[in-house]
Amino acid sequence: MVYARRVERGRMCHSPGTRVKRFCARLVTKLKEESGAELFEAALVLPMLLILLLGILTFGRAYNTYQTITRAAREGAKAAVLTPCADSTYCTGATNYSADDIWNNFVDPVLQADNLDTTKVTGKSLTYVQLDPNGSPAHVCGVQL
Repeated sequence: MVYARRVERGRMCHSPGTRVKRFCARLVTKLKEESGAELFEAALVLPMLLILLLGILTFGRAYNTYQTITRAAREGAKAAVLTPCADSTYCTGATNYSADDIWNNFVDPVLQADNLDTTKVTGKSLTYVQLDPNGSPAHVCGVQL
């Protein structure tokens, strides 16, 4: 007795020995090829990496500029508080630096060392505030830049 084998006819690729199976096999093989996958992945990833790299460089430059401005302000404040002469016994009549001296000798060189344009700095001023020994305790001493 010969029993007939049951063949499922639900999907086209499951019918053996037909042209449809060969066509499906060729189609699946072509879809599985990865010849251009690396190029496609590189085209997706490289722009993101370049944007990330430029962001890191831009942030680093901005932080460097911030630190340079902070250092210039620190140098200017230090020069405004100190007198031009370390020992006042040898420097008779020594006065404090003027605002232009502080800018030209202390602040401007720091900014130029980092290639910052010093002509764009606005609102620079220097006011000496001194303690009045005979005045009220509300008086303060120091420098206001």
